[in-house]
Amino acid sequence: MTDPATTSQVETRQSLMRSLGGIAALIVLFLLAEALCLALMRPSRLDRILLLLERDAQLMWRLRAGLSTTFEGAAVTTSAHHLRGPDFAVPKPADVTRIVCLGASPTFGWGVAEDKTYPAVLGSLLRERGQNVETINGGVPGYTTWQGKYFLARDVLGWQPDLVTVAYDLNDLDIFRFFINNGLPDAQQQPTPTRIVAAQNLLNRSAAYRFFRNTLIGALVKRGSFDPEKMPRRVALADYQANLREIELLCREHNIKVVFIKMPINLPFYRLKVVDAAQAASAFAQGEAAETNGDWPQAIAHYQRSMELDSTQSDTYIRLARALQRLGRHDEADGLYALLPFVSAFRDRTDAQYNQAVVDAAAQTDRPYVDAVAAFAADGRGDGLWNSKEDPFHPNAAGHAIVAGLLADVISPSSADEEPTP
Repeated sequence: MTDPATTSQVETRQSLMRSLGGIAALIVLFLLAEALCLALMRPSRLDRILLLLERDAQLMWRLRAGLSTTFEGAAVTTSAHHLRGPDFAVPKPADVTRIVCLGASPTFGWGVAEDKTYPAVLGSLLRERGQNVETINGGVPGYTTWQGKYFLARDVLGWQPDLVTVAYDLNDLDIFRFFINNGLPDAQQQPTPTRIVAAQNLLNRSAAYRFFRNTLIGALVKRGSFDPEKMPRRVALADYQANLREIELLCREHNIKVVFIKMPINLPFYRLKVVDAAQAASAFAQGEAAETNGDWPQAIAHYQRSMELDSTQSDTYIRLARALQRLGRHDEADGLYALLPFVSAFRDRTDAQYNQAVVDAAAQTDRPYVDAVAAFAADGRGDGLWNSKEDPFHPNAAGHAIVAGLLADVISPSSADEEPTP
């Protein structure tokens, strides 16, 4: 007669072995999927951006620490403080004037060498003028004034800056954000539990996870669950104005000087034109018919023709982007989605309204601002101040040099104890 205790032990071991075997099989499948995705999947433009970032419970995302990589043709290194550039001491050395340049990708230096970004050039200019200064590049791709004010409160104040420059605009009037596109403005985003953020950051390093995530997003887009035309701006104009004042007030409460930057918002309005609205509508209808028949190449051709005839219609951008995604042309689709907010801005010149809000904030708070919009216009190089025709949103090294020069001329006349003057 079999001992019941022995039988129970055997069954327990068998169950354990089956469980271990199942786990091992899952690990092997995952590793195979990871290897396949790494070998076959070409990272999209968005994937390349997200590899610079990690999720953050309060700020939604931040730069990853300890990076040493190449992004958009430029070397990028990040410090332990999750910022581009070298690390810095905390507490701040007593004999150093510390300047933190807050902003988004135009401050970070998209496609620009680290020593050519305006925070770095500003530091060089001020040291040439005899000031013992340290400039910190506080630019984080994708950041708005909403993220900026919390970034300032949570992190930047602890670095003991003597002066802060503020340059947020492009992302505030955008409708898209990294990681989270749920149809809600920034102010309505809820903090994510820390444990979930840690799990997401771990998964985001997996090529297989990124592939399945992108596939799911693509499916939602095709089903219409993700409708860019109905999404609000990340930060409405009134909230943008309030955020600028909150940033200034927080600096005032900590005896930190502020210089606002009226940054050019180089929306590609020159691309928007109406050649023949009636023919454009006809081509759009032909594209819809081809899409209904599942003829995606023909649909793309018709939508492209419609856009050539009338590039001011948001529906054409959306339909063309979705058709391109069906054929796996994700970079082209991403580029079209990125243009959507600017097609909308073309109708009401939102860029001018946000620029004016910076001027108003400076006047209301009695702080100086530098007018990079006017300086870029007066320079005469036009497109020569921007990365490329494909990327007209980010200033190149020449554009960064202009911003640095404007800031240096405002900051340099003041001593550590004097408020800079316009």
